[in-house]
Amino acid sequence: MGFHAPLPTPVVFERAEPARPAWEYHTVVVDLREVDPLPADELTALGRDGWLLAGLFEDTRRARLHYHFVRAA
Repeated sequence: MGFHAPLPTPVVFERAEPARPAWEYHTVVVDLREVDPLPADELTALGRDGWLLAGLFEDTRRARLHYHFVRAA
C-alpha cells in the first residue's frame, strides 16, 4: 500500500463589492437672536432616534448655529 497525499482543497476568490451603508442627513438651524442653542434634552431625543451629531457650524454674522446630524438609513 503506497502513500497518497491528500488532494489540495480548492480555493475560490470572489470579487465582491463591500456593502455601502445608506445614510440619512438632518440639519437644524437655530437663530440665536430668537432662541437658545438646542438644550441637552432635545439632543438626547435626537440621539434616541439614532441621530449622531456630525458637525456644528456657527455663523457669527447671522447669529445662527447649524447642527448637522447623520444616521444609518
